[in-house]
Amino acid sequence: MTILLTLSLLFIPVSAYAQDSMTMRDHAVIRGVERLERLDYFGLRQSYIRLGHNVRTRRMSPRRVVPQNEAVVLDVIDGSVLLVQLGNGEFETVRTLGAEVPLLVTGTDLAQCHAEEAKFALSHWLLGKTVALERDRNYQRDFDGRLLRYIRVGSLQMNGWMIENGYSFAEDRNQHQRWGDYQQRETDAREAERGLWSYKCDYHPNPIMQLEVLE
Repeated sequence: MTILLTLSLLFIPVSAYAQDSMTMRDHAVIRGVERLERLDYFGLRQSYIRLGHNVRTRRMSPRRVVPQNEAVVLDVIDGSVLLVQLGNGEFETVRTLGAEVPLLVTGTDLAQCHAEEAKFALSHWLLGKTVALERDRNYQRDFDGRLLRYIRVGSLQMNGWMIENGYSFAEDRNQHQRWGDYQQRETDAREAERGLWSYKCDYHPNPIMQLEVLE
C-alpha cells in the first residue's frame, strides 16, 4: 500500500503543484489578464491598464483635449491682433477668433468708436505675458495668413472677456465652437451698455455687417 501511494505521488502533474501554490491574488491577476484579452479580441477593451491591484485611467477621447500652444506676446497691434513668439522660437501674428473689434488705423482719423480702448485693454492683459493659444478644430488662419486662436492668460479667456466687457463684437459670420457663448456675452454687454455699447458709440445692433472695410 505504501509503495502504491509513493508511485501515485510521483505521477501527479507538476502543474497541480504550481496551481496549489498560487495565492488568491495570483488567481485574480490571471483572471484579469484573461478578461482583458477577451475584450481585446472583441474590440471592447476599456481605456485602463491593470498593474497588480492598481488601475491607471487614461483620457482617451480627443474631443476633450483642446489643441494649444504657449506663446509670449511681443506686441499688440490692435484690439484683436497680436505679434507673438512661439515656444519653438518662431514669430506669428495672431487674431482673436470670434471677437471683432472696432477698426483702428493708427495716425489717422479713421479709427472707429472704442477702437483705442480695445487696444489698451488687450495690451493691459497680454503684453509681455505668456499666453495659451487654443485652436478651434475648424479654423487655422484667416485670409491674411494670421493664426486664428482663442487666447487664454491664466484662467482668463480673453476673447470672451473682450466681448463681455464691451471691447469687441461677437463675430456672427462663422460658426466656431464658442459661437453661442460669445453671442450671449455680447447680449449681456449690450443690455448693460458696456464699452462700445454705451451712449458714446452709436453701433448698429448687428455691427459686424455694418463695419466699413478700410484699406
